[in-house]
Amino acid sequence: MKLLGEILSDDELRGSLSTCLFSQSRLLMLALSRNHFFGELPENIGDAKELRILMLAGNNFSGLIPPSISQIPELLWLDLSGNKLSGNAFPAFDPQGRLTYIDFSSNEFSGELPTTFSREIKILALGRNKFSGTTIFQVNFQVFFPNSPTCDF
Repeated sequence: MKLLGEILSDDELRGSLSTCLFSQSRLLMLALSRNHFFGELPENIGDAKELRILMLAGNNFSGLIPPSISQIPELLWLDLSGNKLSGNAFPAFDPQGRLTYIDFSSNEFSGELPTTFSREIKILALGRNKFSGTTIFQVNFQVFFPNSPTCDF
């Protein structure tokens, strides 16, 4: 039997992530937020080609985001907030991809703001980092407020 998903958030788990976790070809969801994981994210994270939701917020991961993470074609939701991730080079996400939610907030990223994301992006959280400079994003999404007209950006 192949692992389809794992939700183990808030479980006081400790250690580093094994590379074999991402070799599960049928892994659809991995939610390990608010535990005590540490170390670098595995380089083979992009091997989980069917992964749709990856939530690793609120741990102690450090180092760079592996470039292979941008090679997960079905990824919709990516939350790496509240770690110690750093660097100034970001994976180039496919503009034709399906990724709609990214949260890289509360890490130690620096340099210019990243600009290559999916056209489907709806929420992009980059606050509480050490970015510099200014970037103009070309955005194409809508914000809905109850009982108000739709705002297009």
